[in-house]
Amino acid sequence: MKKNILHLLVLALLTAYGIWIFRQPGLFNFVQPSQATASRFTNLSKEVLLFVGAALFAILMLGSRQNKAGFEQFSARTWLYGIGCILGITTISVLIFNPIGAFYSWNIDNVVQRNPRLVKSYLYNRLKSVPDIVFLGTSVSYRIPAQKYARGFSLSGFNYSVSGGSSIDYFTITNLILSRSTPDQRPAVLVTEILSPSLAPSYNGIEYYTQFPFEAARYMPANFAYQDISRHLEQLFTFSSFPQIMYVEYFTLTKQWVKVPTANTDGAGRVVNPIQQDAAYRRGVTYIGKDLNLLLRCKGLDPQGQDLILQMATMSQKQHVSLVFYRSPINDDFYAILGKDPKLYQPCENRFNQFMERLQAENPYVFFVDLSHYQPISSGGKALYLDSHHLNSAGSNLVLQVLKPTIQKAIDYARSH
Repeated sequence: MKKNILHLLVLALLTAYGIWIFRQPGLFNFVQPSQATASRFTNLSKEVLLFVGAALFAILMLGSRQNKAGFEQFSARTWLYGIGCILGITTISVLIFNPIGAFYSWNIDNVVQRNPRLVKSYLYNRLKSVPDIVFLGTSVSYRIPAQKYARGFSLSGFNYSVSGGSSIDYFTITNLILSRSTPDQRPAVLVTEILSPSLAPSYNGIEYYTQFPFEAARYMPANFAYQDISRHLEQLFTFSSFPQIMYVEYFTLTKQWVKVPTANTDGAGRVVNPIQQDAAYRRGVTYIGKDLNLLLRCKGLDPQGQDLILQMATMSQKQHVSLVFYRSPINDDFYAILGKDPKLYQPCENRFNQFMERLQAENPYVFFVDLSHYQPISSGGKALYLDSHHLNSAGSNLVLQVLKPTIQKAIDYARSH
């Protein structure tokens, strides 16, 4: 009798929790929640999880102690059922709605507003053949229309640039692409846009590389792979991820239950038109310019970042794939509006340029173009920029035009060898 009561109590708790979850405002209206609503739900759901844990513990401790011999078995069975149900719900949610990308190829078509690294990896894995030109980089190069541009060379293209891209991202993506290539199916050139001349693996102190899909860890250096795997396991097996799984991710579904792409099939981001309002443009330059200031000022190049770039060159040479590195133009208004002297950043730029020039001289597969002060683009203001350094679609197309001769040389060299 008591055993049946126990089962009913556990079932009632889990049922009540499930009903509470699915009765949340807007859950089936598919309306993006406000930050306050999401925060309130997250806090409440954590409290409910604590309540469920406390209730299970109470059931365990208040269980019949009359049968001493059966108490140990009773305790184990209680925890097994209770925790098993909670972890089971979590696991099912992960498999169906995939909040962290461990099985991202299953149902990502139903999910929107995801991290670019998950989206790009998913799109790349769906390609039927290896693209000839692959673009890597930061959010600055996110809007490069890779496939359209590659058609000008009678080739195929893909944009694998990611927000906050750093040397660890460039290395990971390069290793992923080349590891899956064959002599008959390999890219001709990888075009990498570099924003921070320091080459530090962490972009502005944030470890974005831990946001790659779980399977990408095999293409990272061991120490970075460990951090990436640890993050995924922490999200998967701790209650802290449960609110995100049950609420935040559910809110990213549309009414039509279809994918709203954060990137086109070739990996390129959406077209962004020039900003019309001067005030909005100046706010963008000022706000983003603070981060750019930190990225451009470095006392030295990061040794680990340099090593990752050197490893990229070694990998590409083995497979006869060319590398084109370039620094994107910095908006002149960044210096004007923030009152920054370009000379402040010259020492860091000089170190980076010297490093890249040596790499280029020692490796015929490597090409480097410094466009950081390229006036025809950097002087374009709000007609070409969204803020201090993010180019709009028109600005991205101009950069591609300038890079075309270098990319053509890189393609020709790769094809001839």
